[in-house]
Amino acid sequence: MIALRGELERARLEFDGGDDGELADHEIDLFCAWFHLDRKLPGGGTPIERYAAEARLTAPEREVAAALADAPLGLHRVLAVDSGRALELEDVLLGTRTRCRSPHVSKDVVRWDLVLCRVTREGSGHGLFGPARIFGPSDEDELRRELERHSGGGPLDREPATVESLFRRCGSDLLRFVTPSARAEASFFSVEGHPAVHAEAAWRIEDHIAVGNALEAVPDLFRLGPDGDGGEAFEWIADRRAIDALREELPLGAICIEATPVSFDEHGFSVPDGGVAVGTFELRPGELTFSALSERRLDAALRLVYEQLGAAANLERRELTPLEPGRAEAPAQAPEPSGLSAVETAVVEARLFEHRYHDWLDEPNPALGGATPRTAASDPGRRAEVESLLRRIENGAERSARGPVAPDLSWLRDELGLAAHPSRARRAA
Repeated sequence: MIALRGELERARLEFDGGDDGELADHEIDLFCAWFHLDRKLPGGGTPIERYAAEARLTAPEREVAAALADAPLGLHRVLAVDSGRALELEDVLLGTRTRCRSPHVSKDVVRWDLVLCRVTREGSGHGLFGPARIFGPSDEDELRRELERHSGGGPLDREPATVESLFRRCGSDLLRFVTPSARAEASFFSVEGHPAVHAEAAWRIEDHIAVGNALEAVPDLFRLGPDGDGGEAFEWIADRRAIDALREELPLGAICIEATPVSFDEHGFSVPDGGVAVGTFELRPGELTFSALSERRLDAALRLVYEQLGAAANLERRELTPLEPGRAEAPAQAPEPSGLSAVETAVVEARLFEHRYHDWLDEPNPALGGATPRTAASDPGRRAEVESLLRRIENGAERSARGPVAPDLSWLRDELGLAAHPSRARRAA
């Protein structure tokens, strides 16, 4: 180490772009791995390559050092997880597949995650070594563009030696890379793609029974029944496919908020086919109120009340309150009990999840240029686009599967004619 002290100091400045400030703890791990395993020394060779050539090493020590010297960073797709024990990985650029011992990273990933890591030889098998970064499948395009930038632009060369050289040159930058979408400030939108706000209106009324009957006659308003406080609610349902066909592309960092109406009766619960809730009317003696998540929806509600009720409803209040991601909120109140057990609640949530994706199959999708997933999957030239979307859905479903009943979306591949991945059955529960 004394012989390398001067080189270590130069590498430290090179690693941080000339900034000689203190490194954070996680950056120290990144720097040490990069310096010892990737950075060439004057005269050739990395520190680990020179160490592996030392005559004083025992055979086991030399084997470990040689394995580390031959372990550049790579970008790998998770194909299967045996939590706490192993991962099955696919190199994103080379397409090679490897099963790796992984007591730690395997606890933090699910199928289709991307892992920036080092795969090392361990006897007759493989393992992971050093710092690793975990990305979601939606980050893949941005990661590819970053790799293309480091390679000089243009399509990436898939020749193994070229790929290894690329990751050795830019590995430390990639381990600290933050995707543009992750850097983007969060912003909220309605399903229609309109900026989301707390939108409310209130009308003074005289005959709440007559108003209730008039609202019940509106085709898209569904009476939910009494609320226990002397009032009742009407859910306004819109056709999701019509909304999706008109939605414009959302900016980076956009969070789309939606609500699915659910009705319960003695037979269980049901969800309107293709419906999405766009607002709620609440009716009480002397007052009618409306709440929604966009100004456009509020204006539509004002028109509906004017057309259906006329002089029977007098507008007293119209309010818009911005949704601010960083704004401090009042302490959240405990939700009202639903009357369902934890298992019953999980069953409802899982069925809602599955119902949502039954609709998704035949909805115009902006990511597919307005085509539906089913239509795009029937086009051999577009199946890869649908596969990418499906991986994101499966990844999200597996990551959220923490309850007693997990959503099963395996049928989606059958509907789309996309083969199930052969490694899926080996994923640990």
